[in-house]
Amino acid sequence: MRLADFILANVEPILEQWETCARSIWPSGATADVTGVRDDAEDFLREIAIDMRSEQTGVERADKSNGRAAPGFDLEAVIAEHRALRTSVLRLWRESDPTADLRDVDDVTRFNESIDQSLADAIRSHVQQIERDRALALASDQASRKEAEAANRANDMFLTMLSHEMRTPLNAIGLWLSILRQENVEEKYRQEGLDVIERNTRAQVQLIEDVLDLSRIASGSLRMNIAACQLAGVITAGVNAVRPAAEARGITINVQLDPSASDALCDGVRIQQVVSNLVSNAVKFTPKGGRVDVTLSREQSSTQIQVSDDGQGISAELLPLVFDRFRQADSSTRRRLSGLGLELSVVKHVVEAHGGTVEATSPGEGKGSTFTVRLPTRAARISEDA
Repeated sequence: MRLADFILANVEPILEQWETCARSIWPSGATADVTGVRDDAEDFLREIAIDMRSEQTGVERADKSNGRAAPGFDLEAVIAEHRALRTSVLRLWRESDPTADLRDVDDVTRFNESIDQSLADAIRSHVQQIERDRALALASDQASRKEAEAANRANDMFLTMLSHEMRTPLNAIGLWLSILRQENVEEKYRQEGLDVIERNTRAQVQLIEDVLDLSRIASGSLRMNIAACQLAGVITAGVNAVRPAAEARGITINVQLDPSASDALCDGVRIQQVVSNLVSNAVKFTPKGGRVDVTLSREQSSTQIQVSDDGQGISAELLPLVFDRFRQADSSTRRRLSGLGLELSVVKHVVEAHGGTVEATSPGEGKGSTFTVRLPTRAARISEDA
């Protein structure tokens, strides 16, 4: 009986012999046990026999691969599986006392080639997988390193900008204090000095509040105190907080409030902060003598607060990024912005915490910009039945 026919006729006896042999050489601590590999060994055994029955040239036999790595690849276990299979088949075939045939040499050669090819292919596939995993791990590690380096650079830039932003109002305050301490200071200079000190003190307080708010946002501890309020009064207070800075630059702030959109359920303090930050941002990028418009209106499904200016405008490249914290400190952007960019980041979080949205639009650089806050009617308006 030819070797291939013998294998197909004696699959079960061969597997029993294989299991005994495999257990005797199976590595301790292997991820797969003999029982779990038996089905794989049976499939492989039948594939070898069928392949041996086919007519193939030497090149075709060299190119053909029958093997595959079992799940949970373990090199020592795969070697033990193939060794036990080779030993079991040849031992049982020899013990069957087959009739001598010149083709036996070729059969045994093809059987050994199949075993060797299978083992080599399994190891090759495993090595390739290791290389792929290593490449992915290396890419992930490089990406993580780049992210960490970028975070460190952003942190360094933030600290640098923060120290600069805090120093600027302090320098102005210190300068005017030294002037006001002098004798015989004219009244107009005394009043101007007091105005500058007051304005820069407010700016300093607002900067510190923005930093604290971002810390609260990051820790999830920023809370909204929702209550009945009048948006008209809230918006007016937010605008008035910025008006001195606007007047100092000759910028006109026009306010138009729709009384029918004034009643709301919101955190009045936080919405005032939103308005103040948006108007402050508009004033910052509007040239002297410019104009800022603030409006309150009602849409079908929302209450809308809009702040528009005729100032520097925003490039299309920067528009999607204006609400990112610290983005204004990024020197790579085409629009060179002063400050830390904290105001708009706080605005976005507060508005979204109310269930609303905030959007920035601009026709382009030098053509002004518009920031639109939309608060859902169901959250912003007080029901007439309440």
